[in-house]
Amino acid sequence: MLMPKQSHPLNNKSKIKGQRLTLSQQKRKPQKNLSEEASNKIALAEQKLKDLDDAIQKANDSLKKLDAATEFTLLVTKAESGNRSAFFTLKQMLATSPTEADGNSEIANAIVSKIYTETMLNELLPPVWDIYGIDPQKSTIQ
Repeated sequence: MLMPKQSHPLNNKSKIKGQRLTLSQQKRKPQKNLSEEASNKIALAEQKLKDLDDAIQKANDSLKKLDAATEFTLLVTKAESGNRSAFFTLKQMLATSPTEADGNSEIANAIVSKIYTETMLNELLPPVWDIYGIDPQKSTIQ
């Protein structure tokens, strides 16, 4: 029967040392890969966070524009329904920014012109009661 060849004990120690070095190098490689992977994930998360911040900013800007449009629409509605304060506010808007090229100044100008025209017509033209068969001179309260 053949006996396995026994190697010298110093050779075994050097083999074990070499294996230890190889194992520790292999342990470092995954750690390095994990570190790089974590850095990449952090960078991706930071980019997504920046994108979310940009989207939130755009949404806030849109909400501000919507609020301004809603406020203007309410002002126009009040002015058209006879609210003098709203009418004078529209008139003031036109006086402070007459050259502004937005749609609001055009709408405000149209509303102010319409109200002026209606007011002037009501003052200049007496009401025609004959078409209703009513004569206020002859009417009495009964």
